[in-house]
Amino acid sequence: MSQPDQDIEIEHRYGQGLCYPMAQALHERLGWPIRTLTALPEAGVTRTHPVHSWVQAPDGRALDVSGFHDEDALVARFLSGHAEETVLSEARETHEDGESYFRFLMGCFGVTEQFDERYRDFREIMVAEALTVVDDYVLPRNPPSEDADPAPIGLS
Repeated sequence: MSQPDQDIEIEHRYGQGLCYPMAQALHERLGWPIRTLTALPEAGVTRTHPVHSWVQAPDGRALDVSGFHDEDALVARFLSGHAEETVLSEARETHEDGESYFRFLMGCFGVTEQFDERYRDFREIMVAEALTVVDDYVLPRNPPSEDADPAPIGLS
């Protein structure tokens, strides 16, 4: 299979608002932990916001829809142009499984249990779409190294 050309539309879509299902899909294909950058979106806000999610390769690099990155450089890119309060509140979370990641996101967004199933169904649809992008775009452009030992897993 040949490497697909860079697709700015895919990278924008799954690198911004849909990075959460993309990170989940990458985790499912590779078995690598999900990392999430959180920060306070503005002064006076007390609930942190998930800014961006990716998976962490065994060698420590970050992998998202646009490829492999140095994690610190990726974080700096997503925090650039934000207020000092946002930059100073930066934190990075690690999730070894999809369920803890889902619970973490729901907590960040303040989702109550009554909406849990609705969001769970939405997540499954969005992750299924992201898995197609992982298989057809991300992994052909960014194959894991031979020693990374990818271990595909199912929905956690």
